[in-house]
Formats: sequence, C-alpha cells, structure tokens
Amino acid sequence: NTGQSVRKHVYDMSEQKATHYNTDEIHCLLPPFVKSTYIMAFSPNGQRVASTHGDHRIYICDLNTGKLLDTLEGHPKTPWCLAWHPSNNEILASGCLSGEVRVWDLRSKDCEIWSNEHSHIIFSLDFHPIERILVVATLNEIHFWDWSQPKPYQTIKTSCEKQKVKYVKFDSTGSKLITGIANLPTPKYSTFNNCFERNNITNNSHNNRSMNN
Repeated sequence: NTGQSVRKHVYDMSEQKATHYNTDEIHCLLPPFVKSTYIMAFSPNGQRVASTHGDHRIYICDLNTGKLLDTLEGHPKTPWCLAWHPSNNEILASGCLSGEVRVWDLRSKDCEIWSNEHSHIIFSLDFHPIERILVVATLNEIHFWDWSQPKPYQTIKTSCEKQKVKYVKFDSTGSKLITGIANLPTPKYSTFNNCFERNNITNNSHNNRSMNN
C-alpha cells in the first residue's frame, strides 16, 4: 500500500545517504592502563568529551585532536553518570556507585561534594538550564541541590522503595522534569498516579523557588 511504499522509499534514501557519508575517527589518547569505559558525555559546544572508567577517574579529551586535557580524581568508586552544564562548558557533574556526587569546575579543578546518607548508587543527574540546581536520582528518591550549599534543599520520593528512579532530565526550558521510574504497578492506578503526583512536586517546588529568588 501507499504507506509501505513511502516507508520503503525513506528507508532506501536513508541507507543510500549513510553509505556515502564520510566519517572521521578521532582516538582519545587515554593512559595505557585504562581498560574499561562506562559512560561518555559531550560538552555543550561539542569540543570535548568526558568519560568514566573502572579506575574511578574521569578523563576529559579534546574531540578535534584526541588529546587528554584533564583527569578528574576523587570518587571512591566508579562514576556511573555524567552531566555537563547546558550553558557552561567548564562545569561537569558526576555521580558514582557509592552514592557520591561531585560538581567539578574544570577551570579551577575544584569540586563540590555531596554524598547520600545510605551510600547508594547515583543512577542519574542533570542540571537545570537556568537555575543553580542539580537534580540527582538515587534509590526511589530525587534530590534538588544548589551545589553552593552543603546538601540538597529538597528531596521527594516515589510511593514505595521498589519504584526506583533510574533517570532524570530537565526539558530545555527547565519547567518540566522527565523521570524514568522502574517497577511502576500498571494495574494499580491509584499507586501509579501517586508516583506522578509526587513527581509533579518537582515543577511546583521549582516554580515557588524561582518566585522567591
């Protein structure tokens, strides 16, 4: 039918373009003892890449030359997630397997540190595009942290510990927070809705914080 013909035509065009598309490889010049890579994240300007490894370090490389620019050390266990600040190429956040979060200033090499009290894995983190807020996901909790302060100013939870928050991401305006939650019980609509009602606190708390500033 017409729909299948259109899809096939689009597929053929995509395949043809991909076949003739020229690509260049840049090899990041990491130390020879680095054996495993877990996470990679590109800087907002596309000039650098951050990567995490089994030696508990974070390496920053130049994407034009592959040159190693910085080595960030201090996490007690492997960094499990990374996030660049969306408007500042010198600010990088990382969260590790032992529940420690660091916000690195690549210019000064200083970092701010917060650890959750249970030392549980940091699943995901993300910067607000405007406000000084880092959102952190661990266990069934979402923490909101102004990293100029010693600890998060607010924490919200899903309705039970089994519902782990595995992903957090602000939209481009910062007015919404996307969450990925495991083990949501679809048959129980009251429990399901309760989780998202709690997540909506994210938007309300952010709006109230913005008005109070």
